Amino acid sequence: MWDKMPPLKSKKNPAIAFFLGIFFGSIGIAIYFQSFLDFLVPFVVFIVAAIAGFGIGAVPGWLFAGFWGMVRALDSNHRRGEY
Repeated sequence: MWDKMPPLKSKKNPAIAFFLGIFFGSIGIAIYFQSFLDFLVPFVVFIVAAIAGFGIGAVPGWLFAGFWGMVRALDSNHRRGEY
């Protein structure tokens, strides 16, 4: 899915994106990437996981934000030609 999104405006560090996602969730990703869509996708996954998992699903939903940030940064950097 992230390969269909436009590349970010500048090169982003995947490790920073991962840890921001883990510690601050979708809000940290959105601020780092300066993108509402990068807030929306992990947030919706978090809400769906929390509801479907009766609250316990919130943990995988939160972890998803970190992995989303890391993979999104890697993909964007690759498409921009910056590794």
